[in-house]
Amino acid sequence: MTKSIQQLTERQLSLICDYTAKNASIARPRHSQVRAASVLMREGGTIPFIARYRKERTDGLDEVQLRVIEGALKKVEALEMRRSAILKRLQERVTDGDSIPHTVFDAISDADSLALLEELYAPYKSKRLTKADRAREAGLTPLMTSLLNGGRWRDQADKLICEAFPTLSALEEGVIELLAEKLSIMPKARARCLDILGIYLLVNAKRKRGVEAEEIYADYYKFSGKVRDLKPHQILALRRGEGSGVLSLKFNANDERLREWLLRALCPSSHHIERHPHKHYLERARDLAYEQRLLPSVSRSLWAEALKMAEERSAIVFANNLKSLLLSPPLLKQRVLGIDPGLRTGCKLVVIDERGGVLEVGLCFTHDRRSTRAAHEIALLIDRHKVDAVALGNGTGSREAERALIEALSLCRHKAQYAVVDEAGASIYSASELAGQELPTLDVSERGAVSIARRLQDPLAELIKVDPQSVGVGMYQHDLNEAMLREQVAGVVQDAVSSVGADLNTASPQLLAHIAGLGPSLAKRIVEYRDSNGPFSQRKSLLKVRGLGAKTYEQCAGFLRVYGGDEPLDETAIHPEGYPFARALLKELGLRRPHESLGEQIKGESALMDRLIEQFNVGSVTLRDRVHSLTRPGRDPRESLPPPLLRTTAVSLNELQTGMVLQGSVRNVVDFGAFIDLGVKRDGLIHVSTMRDPQQPYKQISPYDVVRVGQVVQVCVTHIDKERGRISLALTE
Repeated sequence: MTKSIQQLTERQLSLICDYTAKNASIARPRHSQVRAASVLMREGGTIPFIARYRKERTDGLDEVQLRVIEGALKKVEALEMRRSAILKRLQERVTDGDSIPHTVFDAISDADSLALLEELYAPYKSKRLTKADRAREAGLTPLMTSLLNGGRWRDQADKLICEAFPTLSALEEGVIELLAEKLSIMPKARARCLDILGIYLLVNAKRKRGVEAEEIYADYYKFSGKVRDLKPHQILALRRGEGSGVLSLKFNANDERLREWLLRALCPSSHHIERHPHKHYLERARDLAYEQRLLPSVSRSLWAEALKMAEERSAIVFANNLKSLLLSPPLLKQRVLGIDPGLRTGCKLVVIDERGGVLEVGLCFTHDRRSTRAAHEIALLIDRHKVDAVALGNGTGSREAERALIEALSLCRHKAQYAVVDEAGASIYSASELAGQELPTLDVSERGAVSIARRLQDPLAELIKVDPQSVGVGMYQHDLNEAMLREQVAGVVQDAVSSVGADLNTASPQLLAHIAGLGPSLAKRIVEYRDSNGPFSQRKSLLKVRGLGAKTYEQCAGFLRVYGGDEPLDETAIHPEGYPFARALLKELGLRRPHESLGEQIKGESALMDRLIEQFNVGSVTLRDRVHSLTRPGRDPRESLPPPLLRTTAVSLNELQTGMVLQGSVRNVVDFGAFIDLGVKRDGLIHVSTMRDPQQPYKQISPYDVVRVGQVVQVCVTHIDKERGRISLALTE
């Protein structure tokens, strides 16, 4: 965090709270919470650390709230930096002899958004000679003043005829240019346009002439809507359509009241503008200023702001979906068969053990004369290795592979089930340098099967190896600002990995790199230290790793686990700073190590708890977290989630019927609904219009409040469009 926001003023705090209030996913934080969070961030605190171990100071802010506040802090920082740069530039122009009204400096100093700041500065960005400048140099300013005051300005005009303005008509146009400039640079006029057009500005889209129609843009060939009411996916689709040369966009507004206001602003001294003797000239100047300067400039500004907000929203959607996917329930400690389907080259089969190690590699064919052997070959692997679950990739040839797999499950002696796994990004990983290092004896296609199997076994550990943009759980993520998307993704991956924790003695460098406080360099050094010195016996041994100091240890220690080491508390989510309290509590209860029975034991020990709370100055929230951690040593928090959806049979699209009730897994959540994997190759859509809160059945709610990626849901088929391959669904629960 830079110096510009190290000491927040009350005004900046209010701005941050206003920014966060626009985010519907969190409640508006209080000034005290924002101030506490900013201080902790300034001290080097990571979001996961602050969320878990500094709840008392922030009054319980979670990772989502803290990330929104962090984003708002950065917006305020950007606003203040831009304000300083603009004021410095304007002051330089004044020093150079330019005349800039003090009202402009005042308005820029008071601006509370980047959009307003840029609008106020827009007239002064360029020093290009304008028509108004030439009129001013020709001495036409007195004529403008006379016209505004209702005087006989033409009586003075003859004396000002010159080479630049050789006729009365030319002088008239020069005066109108001066009036238009006067209006267009008024801070209050620009601010008013930004406010009013922010409400009423319309964007109109149509297909360009001579351009071949594309179905993806069919909804926008004759489209009109208020910019403020557009959904993020609509804004991004319009931008993509315009950028691809298919759509043309135009902006306008129902602005008669705004035009009347601007006319009065141009001549505030006139109490009866309707009776002004030169109203016609004032209207011409007003229209010139509005149509050629204010409306285009403000429209560009508002559209740019809408695009930025749409990008931010889409990045948040992608990041939240990614986090849900990363935290999908795993099939820990189970053997998995991974199948990477293929037609010409066959299906690659790989069995992995409970820790993800490769046991056997195989191959079967499902589309030619060799397909009669496919089911037997799959069943043989399942029985030989006592496979618990099969992960089937959803790529080309998956339908044929699924038929063979279902037959295999009926043939094998060992009971197993299967799940269709989204293999998006698996091919990218399998061809990467990392995959080559991890699986040097396997070819690229076999590595893909390993990745598919591991995605079912432990989604978090496997998916962090893949470029997040390739995972396929977002909305227009490939159109977004890469730096912004990368920042959002890095944050949620860090939150996800830190919330689960990592085994310090088995975690890969890729997993450790996402632990709060660490990064790729330190993660690599930790693994190198582990390889050279053997397993870590306790958390505090991390301090022996080169470059890992006390502050980094403070941030990362609580998220790393050491199982079977010298310190039993290292198996829990309790931070080392909480060990004295935890040890005292265990000693008082006669326990040597954390145990699930501890929760029951302390129920009748209120006096003991009060004494320990006072002795160690522990707040109620921290107390609850520490006791909870002591009752769940070594437990993966994902174990409490419903297990992934496993099947033994499949339904084809042709077998689906309206009214059929099925179970499915949420594949993706977007603003307009949720896509559900039913195991029929095509995902079904639950449209947002069908989602309701049981407590408020007539109130439409956000899809993100109803379902999350990876969740198993029960749905009813409401409509099937077989020609277009579309399935409409509704939740039944």
